Amino acid sequence: MSRKKKYASVIIPAVSLFLLLFLFLLSGLISLGQQLSSVSPILAWLYGLIVLACLGAGIIWPIVSVWRRPIFSMYMLRYRDGRARFYWCRKLTDNLKKNTELTNEETAQLENFLKQGNQADDLLIDFFTEKFSPVIDSEIKRAAKTAFVTTAISQTAFYDMFSMLSVNLHLIRTIVESCGYRPSGAALLGLYVRILKATFLAGGLEEMDLEELLPLVTGNAAMKLPGLVFASAAQGTVNAFMTIRVGILTKKYLFSADGPIEMPQARKDSYKEAIDFLKKCELHKDVITMAKKTAQGAKEAAAASVKKVFKSTKTSPLT
Repeated sequence: MSRKKKYASVIIPAVSLFLLLFLFLLSGLISLGQQLSSVSPILAWLYGLIVLACLGAGIIWPIVSVWRRPIFSMYMLRYRDGRARFYWCRKLTDNLKKNTELTNEETAQLENFLKQGNQADDLLIDFFTEKFSPVIDSEIKRAAKTAFVTTAISQTAFYDMFSMLSVNLHLIRTIVESCGYRPSGAALLGLYVRILKATFLAGGLEEMDLEELLPLVTGNAAMKLPGLVFASAAQGTVNAFMTIRVGILTKKYLFSADGPIEMPQARKDSYKEAIDFLKKCELHKDVITMAKKTAQGAKEAAAASVKKVFKSTKTSPLT
């Protein structure tokens, strides 16, 4: 496949999905803006400012921040010579010092790597992967929990879609800024296409049958949850799974040490890896917590209602 056809196969779906998402979000924003305008023009203006701020911070800034980073992947270090190799060895070393907790011995070890000539790349790649994998996994876990909690609680398609879009874009930005480099343009566009697909999925989860997914991650305890809580947790779990896949694929692009990754195989492997990662996220604790809060709220509401009825009966005159 030629370079132009390769880019076209990614750009066309990305642009199409983006336009559909833009039109969907725009219609929702206009509808809510009109309702606020009927109440007060000031509210409509404030709403517009809030929307612009959210779009800037949640969507535009993460994309711009990522695209400003240099293109690189671990395997490319082996093909650099002279100043180019030393530049990237030094850059990776500086990123390790800045974004990971190193002992004095490890810092000295890093500096020693730079003096090893042709062996520096292999030594640095192994060290970088070992130290940065926990950092990236922690960011993926945080983003997955954010996706789970926000979409499980909101129960609003419009908010779910915006939340998923923002969470996934910020996840890529965080991973890229931690490593100090980004995937190629085609790879990055491919990730954005997956984010857009996950965003549309988040808006239509109410129509899906999710009864088999949550027990797969949380065990039989999930079946004891109240119906509404179970459905909300299942929707949040799907969105967390999609976020984890985006994080895993981003990590694969950046940490590939033996050459460019084979995307069909990487996508296939990412499903199992995302399920395993999802189980380790301990989302079931969030599910149980949410269930307890819901049950406690219902219990308190019922007690207050009974108390109110009792008081009204006691104070009312007998007829």
